[in-house]
Amino acid sequence: MGEYGDFDGLREPAAKVFACQVGQLPKPDGPRGVHVWVQGVVVRVNPYDQFSGLVVDDGTGLVVANGLNVVVKESTFRMGQYVMVVGHLTGTQLSDFGEDVHSVDVTKVTDLSSEPRNEALWPLEVMDIQTQLGGDDEEFEVEN
Repeated sequence: MGEYGDFDGLREPAAKVFACQVGQLPKPDGPRGVHVWVQGVVVRVNPYDQFSGLVVDDGTGLVVANGLNVVVKESTFRMGQYVMVVGHLTGTQLSDFGEDVHSVDVTKVTDLSSEPRNEALWPLEVMDIQTQLGGDDEEFEVEN
């Protein structure tokens, strides 16, 4: 356990990415997965335990957000909400939709539905930060 207890992973900045780019990120040296930030619409809430996971669609792909019970006391997430998910990439899993999706252990999740501009501006924010950081167009391609 580090200087910040179990919260060492929160010190690193999260990579703002599209869901289709999550698997293209370089793997970290440490035991935790890459710290990612994605935003999208909730398309599935785990029907058996709504604290354990959401499936989020950002228009380029799906991400499963696991471990909500660690960061929220009461889950009120529902289908159609626009949410921000920040967490550590843990791998891939098969979704109910029959495709492999990346799974993230959540460190933060927030409902952004109350401000409609968030959804419209997110793609521009991701492209802007990747351009500013000198992202190689070939390294981070958005799949159609």
